[in-house]
Amino acid sequence: MSVLVINAINLRDGGGLTHLIELLRNVDFEKYIFKKVIIVGSDSTISKISNKNWLQKESHYFLNSGFLGIQCWRIFYFKRFLIKNRCDLLFDPGGGYSGSFRPYVTMCRNMLVFEHAERNRYKYSLVYFRLLILKTIQFKSFQNASGIIFISNYAKLFLERELKFRPLLCHVINHGVSPQFDLPVKQQKDIKKYSSESSFKLLYVSIIDLYKHQDKVAEAVLKLREVDMFPIELSFVGPIYKPAFDKLKKWMSPIYGNSVKYLGKIDYNNLNDLYKNSDAFIFASSCENMPNILIEAMRSGLPICCSNKGPMPEFLETNGFYFDPENVESIYKVLKEMILNPIKRQEKAMGSKACSYKYTWNKCASETFFFLDKFYTNVKNND
Repeated sequence: MSVLVINAINLRDGGGLTHLIELLRNVDFEKYIFKKVIIVGSDSTISKISNKNWLQKESHYFLNSGFLGIQCWRIFYFKRFLIKNRCDLLFDPGGGYSGSFRPYVTMCRNMLVFEHAERNRYKYSLVYFRLLILKTIQFKSFQNASGIIFISNYAKLFLERELKFRPLLCHVINHGVSPQFDLPVKQQKDIKKYSSESSFKLLYVSIIDLYKHQDKVAEAVLKLREVDMFPIELSFVGPIYKPAFDKLKKWMSPIYGNSVKYLGKIDYNNLNDLYKNSDAFIFASSCENMPNILIEAMRSGLPICCSNKGPMPEFLETNGFYFDPENVESIYKVLKEMILNPIKRQEKAMGSKACSYKYTWNKCASETFFFLDKFYTNVKNND
């Protein structure tokens, strides 16, 4: 009986956990060679995974007892667990496996650890040194892996070009987007139809962080209010990295009319209500692998002002209003262009929504298990 073990030790929240939940929920398991999947992780993680008759969930005291406990599990228990459960293939979607079990397939999902200029935004902070350590761990994991799944062409090409690393067996498999974001395309109106009582609502969903450039977006929006007298308000949603939030706070002062707001971290299942009540979306990140938030905004039917940095154009294609996320004047000019062109807004919103249907969890699950299946079959045939 072929056994696939999924290492979910590092997946506790965010896009990595969403990917794992949707992967196992949407796979048509009967099609593939594996007869059993064992998922290993904390109680919190595995409790979020749907029960299946072919799925075995495993946790351990050490996996629920913090950093030191997890390291003890990795060093002293994990390989023995894999051998005891007759693991044929280890799948490590977190991208940081450093043990000696073979074969294993891993994933590349975090570009912040690899992009030198982006990493340097945190220079000499604890985050900076953590990213350096993660870079070493993940790159070693990639070098020792029998196969790698990339979630964007951008990431694959970056590793091949910048790190001079060409994996022997790899495949690009995009993430999907939840049907909850499948909203009608928002009917776009002339900016003159808005007023101080009913303003044009611009939404930015993402962690408040240095590479997301929320402070520059806020400054550009306030310029639209002060110079062009546009009745526009901007809402930020997401967790915070304090140094970035401190840079943003000055633009949320009452002296600016409270037109820039921070709504806090909102539960993933409630985000679609925010999209419903917004008129446009902005995404100003300068470092991503596959920007799930951007795809969700595309599916929601909003016009999108977007960073021109890779990999954003790979997914949004010609359906966005692109700007340089590190230049306030660029953000301002592109936002102004979008606001003054309701017909263009409508066209691009329709185009981006149509484009978003390329990205489904059914497709992601099918391609992932097909890759794992094909890989294991090749290994078995070569033994």
